[in-house]
Amino acid sequence: MFAELQMLTPLVPTRQVYFARYCKRFGAQQWVIVDVSVDKVEENMDASLLKCRKRPSGCIIQESSNGHCKVIWVEHLECQKSAIHALYRTLIGSSLAFGARHWMATLQLQCERLVFFMATNVPTKDSTETKLVATKYYFDHLKSIANLAKGQEHGNVVTIQTIKSKENNTMWMLQDSRTNAFESMVVFAPVDITGMQSVTAGYDSSNIATLPSGFSILPDRLESRPSLITSRHKKSIDVEGGSLLTIAFQILTNNSRLPN
Repeated sequence: MFAELQMLTPLVPTRQVYFARYCKRFGAQQWVIVDVSVDKVEENMDASLLKCRKRPSGCIIQESSNGHCKVIWVEHLECQKSAIHALYRTLIGSSLAFGARHWMATLQLQCERLVFFMATNVPTKDSTETKLVATKYYFDHLKSIANLAKGQEHGNVVTIQTIKSKENNTMWMLQDSRTNAFESMVVFAPVDITGMQSVTAGYDSSNIATLPSGFSILPDRLESRPSLITSRHKKSIDVEGGSLLTIAFQILTNNSRLPN
C-alpha cells in the first residue's frame, strides 16, 4: 500500500510511505490490522520515500454488544529530520501530529460522516443566518440556502450560501466545515448557481470548477506559562497551550485560466 500523510499546513513536509498490511480475524468479534514498511517496491523508487518508514503499527478492532466498536491504535513511525517550521516543531515532536490520537479523531469523524450520509432525517434547510466556526458574529451578506450536517459537532456541516451583491447574483458560496478533537478546518469556494443546481439534481460534478480558500486551526502543544503575579495559589499549571492558524486564499484574476 502507499499512503501520503499530511497536515493542514504547507509548513510541514508531506510524509509518503510504502507499507504492507496484514489483516487477521480472531474469533467472531475481533480484527487485528498490522502495517509495516517495505523497501524497494519499485526499481526506480524516489529516494524521498525512504525518509519516513512505518515500524510495526496498526490497530485492534473489537465489536461490542451495543453496536459500537472498541479500537486500540498504535502508530510507530521512523522519520528523518527535515526542515520543519519552528511553529510546528513541538506539535511534531509530541507525536500528536502523525500519532494514533490524530488518526482516531479522523476515523471517528469519518464514521460520523458515513452515518449522517445514510441517515434519512438529517435537516438540509436552515432559514437562519449562517454562523461561521464557533464565533458569535453574524454576517448579514450571507444567507444559508442548504445546511447538511455530517457529524455530531455543530461545526461539521456543508452549507450553500447566497451572497448579497448588487453587481452579481449568479454565484453561490459552497462551504465545508470540519472539527474534531485535534483540528478544525473551514473551506469555501464560489460556485456558479446553474452548475450547482445541476449537481444537486444529480448530474456529474466533475465539470464544476472551484477555487477553494479557507483556514485551519491546530494546537501548538506549547505549555502555557503561569502568571508571574496571581491573586490565589494555583495547584496546577494550564498546559493546554494555544493554537496555530493557517490561512489560504485563491483569487481568480483571469477566467481563461479555469480548468475545463
